[in-house]
Amino acid sequence: MKIREVREELSKQLGEFIGEYGFRDKGSNCIFTAKSGGVVQIFWCFVFSKTTWFFVKPGVFVGHPEINKMFKQILEWKDPVKMTNGFGIANEYQNRGDYIMENREQIFGTARQIEKDFKEIAIPYFDCNSDLVSIESNLNRRKSNGSYVESESVSDACMGLIAAKLCKRDDLLEMADFYYNFFVKVQGKECSMPILKMKEFLLLQGTK
Repeated sequence: MKIREVREELSKQLGEFIGEYGFRDKGSNCIFTAKSGGVVQIFWCFVFSKTTWFFVKPGVFVGHPEINKMFKQILEWKDPVKMTNGFGIANEYQNRGDYIMENREQIFGTARQIEKDFKEIAIPYFDCNSDLVSIESNLNRRKSNGSYVESESVSDACMGLIAAKLCKRDDLLEMADFYYNFFVKVQGKECSMPILKMKEFLLLQGTK
């Protein structure tokens, strides 16, 4: 089998079940999308090829068009920006979201496992990231005492700052400084510069 054939067959196997939730894979690439209000919901099954076998890793993402547009504009991002927040299932759930297929017959069993991931993991995630306010809350997590939680990446921090700006949060400066100082320690100043650039742009925008 070729990787294209695996994607098409897996998309076919998953299509009817996931389609019941309003998701479609227009290109048969195992990228299922749906729109709910102003949010794009994405269930992406990444298929990888090895010498004699394949493996698939589903991921769950949401895209907020306004956040993505500002992210691309401010950071002068060359590639399309479709995902605002999300994760690979295997990275968050032990013994799930990482499936091996050695032949065509195994695609059926893999599809049934992925359907379970979709129902038990993806749907609750989409429900908890259904609008700008909930996306902002999940990007900019807080501890029970109200203090900030470290973001998982510089890109996530930048997305979070944009969401905070759109939600008119009054602690944008403190949040930006927290993210910047954290990533300077773990990745260095050069890698953390996008946060500084984002902070300066968003704060300047607020003075206009």
